[in-house]
Amino acid sequence: MRHQSPGTGITIAVLIYVMAVMGYAFYGWETGTGLSGILMEYQMRFFGSASLMFTLLILLVVATIPAVVLGILVGSRMKIDAEAASSPSTPMATSSKWLIALAISVIVGLVPGAIYLWLERVDAADQQRTVYQMNFRQPGPLAADAKFAEISGYRVLKQQFRFSSSSSGGSKSTKVFVPLVDASWTPDKPVVYFYTGSISRMPDPLPVHLEAKSIPVFARTKFEQAGVKVADQHYLLSDTNISGGKVVSKMGDYMILPWVGVFLGFTTLLFSGVVIIGQAKAARKAAAASFAH
Repeated sequence: MRHQSPGTGITIAVLIYVMAVMGYAFYGWETGTGLSGILMEYQMRFFGSASLMFTLLILLVVATIPAVVLGILVGSRMKIDAEAASSPSTPMATSSKWLIALAISVIVGLVPGAIYLWLERVDAADQQRTVYQMNFRQPGPLAADAKFAEISGYRVLKQQFRFSSSSSGGSKSTKVFVPLVDASWTPDKPVVYFYTGSISRMPDPLPVHLEAKSIPVFARTKFEQAGVKVADQHYLLSDTNISGGKVVSKMGDYMILPWVGVFLGFTTLLFSGVVIIGQAKAARKAAAASFAH
């Protein structure tokens, strides 16, 4: 019985692992949480700003360690299986390689489209959501389904934190975290709401999108150093567009996603084809050389 080489399966597993690491890295960079948030905090502490490329580099180095260990274990297992096999493995047929390459390209190309469809459903649901009116002068419990609101009567604390980050090409962006409290707030009370938008002069009322997610590690550290307590259950408020008491659709911002899928799918198939053709040429050359001898 002839055994198929497991190299293709290992390659797919490696690609999935790399994509997962990159996804985790970019999510951590955007939210300032996890290992990315910790790395960004140290950069802010020593350099005054954080670099996307440096953060990704460190994360990839850290992520390489388990990949190397897994590779050693898999390699050892493959060596044992090869020695125990009654016959040598045979390379995968070119037609099978093309089928696998086509399948992977289709999957890669469909991912952005699937994300677009998911965003479309979320966007449609958001347009049906209730936009709550939150008056900080009359504080009360937040509705369980609150995602969008127009806030008024808020007080802006002077302990604001602004940080800059840089990406490839030297471009820099600045983000600000502004604690919002009610008139009766005192320093011994934890802050529940943090505005992270881009409006320099915040209107009253202010249309916001509420997210119950963690404030970045470095921002929390800075606030605690300034004597501002962060509530365990806190919200990040970002800018949103509200018209006629309803949230305005944002799908226009995502129209490029399906085209990104087409590009990624085509690129994946193109590079896979180059590799497959190269392997086929090398196999023919090796066969010709063997026949000549």
